[in-house]
Amino acid sequence: MVNTTQKILCLLLGTEMSVNNLIAQTSSDKSHVVDVISNLGKLGLLEESKDKRHKQKKIKKLTSVGKEISILLTLISEYSDAERSLTRKIESFTLKEDISDGSKRLQLRDIGWSDDEITFNPKYVHNSHTIKFHFKRIMYELILYRYSLVMLRYKPKKKLKQFLHEIILSILTQQISEIIAYIEDIGPHFITTIKTRERIENAVRRWSNKFIQKEVKQLESQLLMLLEVSDSIKLESAEYLKDIIGTLEGKLRSSKENELRALSYFVDNFDYDPMSSERG
Repeated sequence: MVNTTQKILCLLLGTEMSVNNLIAQTSSDKSHVVDVISNLGKLGLLEESKDKRHKQKKIKKLTSVGKEISILLTLISEYSDAERSLTRKIESFTLKEDISDGSKRLQLRDIGWSDDEITFNPKYVHNSHTIKFHFKRIMYELILYRYSLVMLRYKPKKKLKQFLHEIILSILTQQISEIIAYIEDIGPHFITTIKTRERIENAVRRWSNKFIQKEVKQLESQLLMLLEVSDSIKLESAEYLKDIIGTLEGKLRSSKENELRALSYFVDNFDYDPMSSERG
């Protein structure tokens, strides 16, 4: 149900649609989509109005809080797309350890690397992974900060609050490996975006390189967009934000399965400590 919910909320951003159109663009299971739409309406994320061209036809659109959540989900999705693009780029010049140095040089020459660049290949790979991880940490912070500010602005009732928690948690647990390691390292915290722009710029300056320049630029753009949206909401209650962030982080940390997945990820993918990077 969470995936269908996300699709419907994102489809309705900036537009209105009939139930039939929503069904056509989300799932072939009509009854399931109708149930999701009905639930979103009861929770206060969708509202209904009559089509101006066809008075008998009813259309669905986002409420104010529905729009806020849709913006957040859309930005997260676009960031994930950009991150996948960066991952593919890094993989294109990350060579297997079990091949000879000569074979490595030939492979890198085939994709246009100079001899000097080939010499520093391990450093390029290391820095590329580091900036990807650093950006993910910032993205995680911004997701929680932005989501918490939405909760602060609309102060949803228990059912809606729980429902929205489930949506955000489902997104965060898709990238649980790095996130669990991050929150276990620093513990519950209060997030502020005051220095985030500076942290993003410093990361690009310190770890970016010519081979991932385009992909990093896309990631940087998505982070700055989310930062800009987040900063547009006035901060009124630090304690309320701490409560929401603490609740979400507590749920993420509580799963032993998630901890095992996190450990496995770092054992399999890193031979250095990503936490040694500057925290900004």
